Amino acid sequence: MAQVETKGLFLPWPLLAIITTVAIVLISGLVTLTVQVSNLNTTMLLRDADSRAQIGKMQDELSVLRVYVQNDRERLVKIETQIEKKR
Repeated sequence: MAQVETKGLFLPWPLLAIITTVAIVLISGLVTLTVQVSNLNTTMLLRDADSRAQIGKMQDELSVLRVYVQNDRERLVKIETQIEKKR
């Protein structure tokens, strides 16, 4: 048989299959990582929104409680002045 000169790189089928498998695994890993980062970002945004809503609700409740405390202080001052007047 005469020798035939070939151009290019010779890849046996098992090596080609291994390289293809590794490439598919790497690409699917990158896609999975991208999806996980996206989900984590969404989760963080939702938690941030929830915490901001809770902080706003707590600030509203705190302002109401401050009004109650102020009213109680005023009543206490009135009662103390009435007691001092009676003496």
